[in-house]
Amino acid sequence: MAGLRRLVSRIPLVGRLAARLLSAEFVKFSIVGAFGIAVNMAAFYLFNGILGIHHMVSGALATEAAILNNFILNDLWTFRGEEG
Repeated sequence: MAGLRRLVSRIPLVGRLAARLLSAEFVKFSIVGAFGIAVNMAAFYLFNGILGIHHMVSGALATEAAILNNFILNDLWTFRGEEG
């Protein structure tokens, strides 16, 4: 492991990329994205499987639900306190 850290520290771009991928912000962003997949699937099942809405319309509604979910969670949790 120490050898890998030495190698990464000698390659600035790889070191910065590795640090970015291991950052808390990236981990939170990934968790929100995974949760968005679950929201999309659950919403599609609700609209299509339970309510019987056409699969094309259900897909669009489920996608919108996941987008809104991800936006809200990222705003409240992942990027909380950042201005921009």
